[in-house]
Formats: sequence, C-alpha cells, structure tokens
Amino acid sequence: SEMCIRDSWYGALVGFKNYIKVFHSQKFITSFIYTIKFTIVAVVAKNIVSLGMALMVRKVGKGKGFFRTVFFFPNLLGGLAMGFIWSFIFQNVYSLMLFGEDSPIHIPFLCDMLQDPNKAVFAMAIMATWQTAGYLMLIYLNGLNNIPEDLYEAASIDGANIFERIRFITLPSILPTIITMLLLQVGRILRGDFEMFYQIVGNN
Repeated sequence: SEMCIRDSWYGALVGFKNYIKVFHSQKFITSFIYTIKFTIVAVVAKNIVSLGMALMVRKVGKGKGFFRTVFFFPNLLGGLAMGFIWSFIFQNVYSLMLFGEDSPIHIPFLCDMLQDPNKAVFAMAIMATWQTAGYLMLIYLNGLNNIPEDLYEAASIDGANIFERIRFITLPSILPTIITMLLLQVGRILRGDFEMFYQIVGNN
C-alpha cells in the first residue's frame, strides 16, 4: 500500500512536465503575450468608453431610456452576427470607404486591420468594446446614481470645473465599481471574447 501511495503521489506530479513543455514552446509564448496585449487594450478601452457613456447618459435630461437601449443593443448580438458585421466594417467601410488610399481621410493604421497581427489586437478590442460597453455602462450608471448631488453642487459653488468634479468626486466615489469591473472584464476577455475573432477569421 505504501508503494501505491508513493506511485500515485509521483503520478500526480508528472503533469508538471506538460507545463514545462508548454512554456518551452515558442508558439505558446507568442500566443500568451498576444493574449496579454489584447487583454490590456480591451479592458482599458471597455472601461473608459463605458464610463464615458454612463457620464453622458446621466447628464441627458430626456430620452435616457432610449440611449440606454441603443447602447445596450450590441450586447444582445451573438458571435456569428458580430463576425459578419465587423468583417464587413473592417474590410469595406474602414479599408475602402473611410480610411483607404482614395478616401478623404487616409489613415493606414485603420486599413486591413485583420491582416496585420499588430493591428488585429486593436480590431478585436474595438469589437469587444462595441459589444459590451453598453452592458458595462448600466453598471457604471448605477454607481453614478448613488453619488449625492450635494457633492457636485458644493464643488460647483467652489469653482470646480467638470474635469475637477470627475477627478475628485466621481472617480473616488465609484472606485470600488471600477476595480470590480476591471477584474470581471479580465476574466470575461480571457474566457470568451476570442470567440468573436474566430468568427472574423472564419469569414475571411
């Protein structure tokens, strides 16, 4: 029985050889670094855009429900639909109509984004942000609504401009929400956002 215990214990450690082999694989290292780049770009873009949208919707007097619905709609689309939509946008709208060589505004970086691995990181970040920013906006909007208006009124009386109010009142007040969102988005991106890119690759 002692030998069986020793063999089973050694057998459990054999799996570490697989991790050693993986980290010696150049393909894995390249893919891992690429994933980290995409995660950083996408997480930052998602949270900046969604927070900006939440600040805008909060200031809208009428039609808040309309803007919330419009911004949230992309979150309802599946990966296949996203693949077709953004494949058309990147290949035709960006590369030919808006930013191509014969377009009024020629921006080489926004042309043929799916054919360049470095540009593809930002292309995936654009897709992921477009799809999930509306959902994140609702969470940020809930946090913004919990900030007392008295703080903004007092800051305005003291002469604080809009950027100072955001820096010294808004951001500190929703800091727990920001941290939670960052952690949740890192997990979501590593787990599922690459599915959209697989659809894009399949369509090209």
